[in-house]
Amino acid sequence: MNDANDPYLSLAPRILALSRELAPDQRARIEEFEQQVVWLSQYMRSSSEFDAGAAIALFLANMSRSMDSVPKMHAEIQVMNAKMNALPVLANEVASINAKMAVMAANMDSTMGRAGRMMPWGW
Repeated sequence: MNDANDPYLSLAPRILALSRELAPDQRARIEEFEQQVVWLSQYMRSSSEFDAGAAIALFLANMSRSMDSVPKMHAEIQVMNAKMNALPVLANEVASINAKMAVMAANMDSTMGRAGRMMPWGW
């Protein structure tokens, strides 16, 4: 196939623009995936005995490897959950402190002293 008939050639500028927006590790993963797709496509064309079912099984096996990180994520979520369990205790402690502060401040005058007590409310 020559370059004039290549449908992906017109997409090249857009693909480059999109890839610049990605983090380097994401870009590397996508480029690696593209290389694997090209290889698989060439392999499919070169073998008359290519088994699409086997290719799908291989793809699913590769997907299952990405699930290996799930136990670690579960452990991290459990740690965060344990930390969140402390929030009701902290909220009760803050409410207690606020109640004590209200008792201490109840008999205090305004910053104006006696003049503040004599002024009409809302001045």
